[in-house]
Amino acid sequence: MKKTLTIFGLLLATNALFSQSISANFQTDMEGWTSHQTTVEWANLFAPMNDRGGISFARENADENDTFLFIQKEMLELLPSTNYRITFNTSWLAWLETTAFPITVKVGANENFVVAGQLTPNENGLAFTQNINNFDNAFYVNTDDEGRLFLMIGIETENPKIENVFLNTLRVVLREVPKTEEVQEDSKEKTEDEDEVEEDSKEMSSRT
Repeated sequence: MKKTLTIFGLLLATNALFSQSISANFQTDMEGWTSHQTTVEWANLFAPMNDRGGISFARENADENDTFLFIQKEMLELLPSTNYRITFNTSWLAWLETTAFPITVKVGANENFVVAGQLTPNENGLAFTQNINNFDNAFYVNTDDEGRLFLMIGIETENPKIENVFLNTLRVVLREVPKTEEVQEDSKEKTEDEDEVEEDSKEMSSRT
């Protein structure tokens, strides 16, 4: 976002880049994220952690057409017609039998998705927590001429029935890409924001 600075009556322009981050821990509701799928909703976690909530991703039967279950959030007031680099950091809580896998976590915006990772059970298939991020697979997307953008995150699976998969916390960082910068599809360097995101996620996960 271009900023201005006045020095001795002269109006000077600076080229500070726009960045924004959003976080959610879904303690009591969906915090502005929505879903058109009836089995993806806010719910209490399973016992003994049912004193708090998360986003429940469920698939009730094999007749459903959707293999990708997701939530989305519309971002407003971003810069119009601008390219952004987007990274997610998430923590998940699940209690699944090993036969329920594989389950792939995907993140995206405006129908542009990347695979962030896979949920992997522990040896006995009982409750487990897992952090998944796309720091090594960031994606790039352009806002429309009004500066609007839809963020999306979800799981993809062809298993007939999925339950007890919860998105526990998430944080998203959007960073404006300079017009003169060549976009690298797979950036290996973490931004300062992403380092902060990772630390936040570790702290949030320690509370689960």
